[in-house]
Amino acid sequence: MAILFCWSDGAWQLPLTVRAAGLSRHGGQISFPGGLIDGNETPPAAATRELAEELGVRPPVQWLGNLEPQFVFASNAWVVPCVGATASLPPWHPSPSEVARVVTLPLRELLDQPPLPPLEIVRGPLRFAAPQLHVEGHSAWGATAVMLGELRGRLRRVECELASGQQP
Repeated sequence: MAILFCWSDGAWQLPLTVRAAGLSRHGGQISFPGGLIDGNETPPAAATRELAEELGVRPPVQWLGNLEPQFVFASNAWVVPCVGATASLPPWHPSPSEVARVVTLPLRELLDQPPLPPLEIVRGPLRFAAPQLHVEGHSAWGATAVMLGELRGRLRRVECELASGQQP
């Protein structure tokens, strides 16, 4: 999974995808670019490959580290969110079989977005509440919201440490 900070117009942006509606898993949902690890790939190598497959580019990425791995029940897979940065916002060329469109979340918007009420999800007889954040009018929920929440929490801690003069 690629959580990519892209520098654009004097601010950091996080690209996410609106997955193609026809996909059997997570169709129409907001997600970070990503997929299964092939063979002996490392998580950053898989994230780089998935950026190319889903968004049609291989920008020069400096991989910074990972968020906590999480199990995604609906996919029956562990996800390793790899965090990286690139010096510009690349011109995306989304693969129409996987990505309906690319949306961007300004980092400041992630940090400043007020908490939203949980999103109610209905799957047949099953009803549950999921955390959510808004990205360009779309609701990012489930694993994507959990990853965004962890990222926001880590960045807010650094922001507070910097404001208080502590070393992050």
